[in-house]
Amino acid sequence: MSFSNLAVKIRNFRIVKTAVVGLTATAVDLLTLTVLIQFFEFGARAANVPALLLSVSVQFWGNRCYVFEAQAGHLWKQLAGFIAIEIGSLGLIALSFHFAVEWIPLHYIYVRLICTTCVFFLFSYPMWHLNFLPLGKKGAPDPS
Repeated sequence: MSFSNLAVKIRNFRIVKTAVVGLTATAVDLLTLTVLIQFFEFGARAANVPALLLSVSVQFWGNRCYVFEAQAGHLWKQLAGFIAIEIGSLGLIALSFHFAVEWIPLHYIYVRLICTTCVFFLFSYPMWHLNFLPLGKKGAPDPS
């Protein structure tokens, strides 16, 4: 297998694509937060919501257009489903962290990462599949 074929296969591997979108959304969140606080003199609390909204927008569009290539789907239905999934994820992360931080003898940052990762793999990612690729749909064909 040539390097270019390997690159195409990796690019089309959804979990890798999801990681790219997640890292991009995180970078947008942190960059927006920093710019609003450092250059526009927002307080951290005031900058929080705009930064999160922008990063969630990157996450939605990245999942819709890049990860699942689901542009043919109904935009408002996908957006409503995505919002519902994100609300569910938030609740599951909050609930799991509430208990895990008492049970797991690690620093709270590591516990948060464990909870977030578990919710991502066990809830968010599978639900995004259902939201962006309804049952029976395969998404865009593999170009290889």
